[in-house]
Amino acid sequence: MPAIFLAYWLISRQYTGPAYLSDEIGYLTKAAVFAGHPVDMASSWHGGYSLLLAPLFMVFSDPFTVWQGIMVVNALFWVSSFMLLFYMLKRLFPEQGFWAVFFAVAFSSIYPSWVTMSGYAFSTPAFVLFFLLSIIALLFYSHKNLFTLIPYSFFVGYLYWIHPTGLAVVVASLLVIAVLSWHNRRVSGLLLHFCILVMMVGIYKYGIHAWLSQVMTPENYSAQDHYGSISKRLEHAAKPEFFVNWMIIFCGQVSYLLISTFGILLFSFSGIHNYYSRLVKISDIDAKNLCIFLFLVLSLLGILLMGAMFFAGGATRGSLRIDQWIYGRYSEPVVLPLLGIALISAWKFRLTLFSSLFVFFSGLVLYFFSNDGNTSSFNNLINIQSFWPQALFPGNTFSSWFALGILGIILTSILKKRFIILLAAPLFFVAVSNQISWHSNILSHYSKPTAFFEFIKDNYPYGSCIGFTPERPPSGSLPERRNMYSYYFFNYNLQRMSYSSWVDNCEGPYLTFDENPFIENDQAAIIAREENSGLYLAVKRDQLDKISAEGISMTGVQIDLSGNVKCLIQGCFSMSASDLSRFSQVGELFENALETTGHKGFLFYGPYRRLKTGSYYVSLDMALINPDESRLDIVHNKGADRIIDVDLSNYATTDSGIITISFELKNDVNDVEVRLHVSENTALKVFSYSILLNDGQIQIPTPTSYLYRAASPAIKSNTGVLEGGRLYSNETAGFLAFGPYKPLGAGKYEVIVSGEASRIEQAFVDVVSGIGQTVHAKFMLSETVQEDDGVLLRSVFVLNDDVQDIEIRLWTSKEDIIILDGYSIHPVQ
Repeated sequence: MPAIFLAYWLISRQYTGPAYLSDEIGYLTKAAVFAGHPVDMASSWHGGYSLLLAPLFMVFSDPFTVWQGIMVVNALFWVSSFMLLFYMLKRLFPEQGFWAVFFAVAFSSIYPSWVTMSGYAFSTPAFVLFFLLSIIALLFYSHKNLFTLIPYSFFVGYLYWIHPTGLAVVVASLLVIAVLSWHNRRVSGLLLHFCILVMMVGIYKYGIHAWLSQVMTPENYSAQDHYGSISKRLEHAAKPEFFVNWMIIFCGQVSYLLISTFGILLFSFSGIHNYYSRLVKISDIDAKNLCIFLFLVLSLLGILLMGAMFFAGGATRGSLRIDQWIYGRYSEPVVLPLLGIALISAWKFRLTLFSSLFVFFSGLVLYFFSNDGNTSSFNNLINIQSFWPQALFPGNTFSSWFALGILGIILTSILKKRFIILLAAPLFFVAVSNQISWHSNILSHYSKPTAFFEFIKDNYPYGSCIGFTPERPPSGSLPERRNMYSYYFFNYNLQRMSYSSWVDNCEGPYLTFDENPFIENDQAAIIAREENSGLYLAVKRDQLDKISAEGISMTGVQIDLSGNVKCLIQGCFSMSASDLSRFSQVGELFENALETTGHKGFLFYGPYRRLKTGSYYVSLDMALINPDESRLDIVHNKGADRIIDVDLSNYATTDSGIITISFELKNDVNDVEVRLHVSENTALKVFSYSILLNDGQIQIPTPTSYLYRAASPAIKSNTGVLEGGRLYSNETAGFLAFGPYKPLGAGKYEVIVSGEASRIEQAFVDVVSGIGQTVHAKFMLSETVQEDDGVLLRSVFVLNDDVQDIEIRLWTSKEDIIILDGYSIHPVQ
């Protein structure tokens, strides 16, 4: 058991916080309220699991520490469940040896859903634990002592506190106790059980749940309802297709369980049948054990029917996801005991045949009934965690998944128990790895808090009011930021409120997607914006001189503490080399720069940000070794609409690592991309870039005609030595550099030659064409011209006619000691 705890905890500890910002946040914020913190986050998620987590929110104030505590608690819940499973199997099947039961528990512990759910703040670990506790409590029930029924009744009732599907277990339990009462000829047990269950359900529904909704909802606002009423779920029941969809989804969920367990789950019925068939007469103990088996089967059946009904309405409306046809997350919490029983039971081929046929016909039905008209392509993997065919082939559909599942079921029957681990363990590992990738991806993007958390924590004490706009987030934003920050600021007082209420009643900051109240506002100012979500952080102007962002990494956040909100509102943003590396096809991140690698493709693209209509410029901080064949474009609408498309070398200069290019945006866009396409010959480094407003104060340089670095293939040399991207003279008379033989139109130009010289005697630069036959200008170099750092020559020449092979040549004598970085040609107005 310590090994299981360690494995579950080590896998889960990599996660830093909640990923699903509705379910998980609902459980977490309810736990915070149980611990005495005011949280505006009422929801219909049940609070039984939250009650168990509440002590963590009492002891710890840091949400990241609380989260790691939850990972420990989840792992402990699972270890406790496996210990209870071991005890249950030994009690129900005393003839089984230690190692047979140990194998059943050990194999059950590697089922992917358990380790996957250990890393979430979902109610599954608590539901499984209390379901097993109810079974153990039923083992100790004696009709001769009604008090022994109370723990069982409490555990069953508490399942409803944990999750609404607990209601199916409540109904199953009532039927089971009714059977036992009939067998014992005593109705008192059924009456007591009924009263306790009604009391437990009533206390939660009309007491605790109603209280949570009240205290977690500010006045004049409403709580979120995620389930809807039963009447709403049955509003399509008058349509025949509702019942057809109900049965199809039911079959899909059963098939999910059969495929995920390689058909092993059905062998539990073999074990139950064998237990029954060997009884000569049914004693009280035997009857109770048979009722436990009945309880397990009815609980699973009830949850399957309840879950299928829940989704049948959506299928009737034509609005299901792929995962909802084979949903497994509701039914799996009651599967563990049956899986354990199956693993110590006889494996009969006729059950394998039945499983295979059932999956085959279910797959056919799903293939014909699910289509683009009634099923979206999105597949929420958390709901099919153990469905290993999908983990192997993510892009395939029901037909191929079910075919692979049938193959797995047949192979399991052939391999038998002794070798089943050889098939199951690798596929379970693939499923878990798939879930880890899915989980990590959500945390890295959708559910990742920004520097807003550290900024507010550093500048405002615990308990401070934080206002959050009640308006719906705009299209294209991350819509659940309020949910997420309700957890991270659980020990603050984060409340929905209007701008005017915030100004009058709240001493802390304001989080909003609406910038309009802050334009030309003397009372408050926006000081920061999340780049991915577009969420603004605003403060009152009298606090500006009291707050600081010193020591806080503001990655992913644009911040301006000056109170000038214009650029933030328009959508200005910056990208570091580290940020760009997440949007790179051919780049390599080295230290603080994204570098070309000699491959053709996008050095960077993205980041799909929102920008409002206006005049902008992109400022790139780069090191240009050879910018040949590099093109920068700014696009939106997935690249279909191009705003600018330029040759990067036409905007670069040899004496600066900063390139600025202006552009106009005529309409608001939600997915702007800045892309740099490079070739095999391009050699450059990008440190960062920024998109900033061009308010007329920024002077954008005129595009150059040519920019060539010394390392460019277009630059030739008779005498120089190329080293580190620079050409060094080598005490030999001749042309240190010549080329590039490119066309250039008639006009007036400035030539800038960059480098350094420790001695200049006879060196000169000339501008020629016609393979040196026509000299357009000649400039003698002098050490005195190096008044600009890194500039050897800055002069103007005139072309009276168009030329096809312009050359810039640098001649050096034996006495000249010169290092050439490159040169550029600029048209002069």
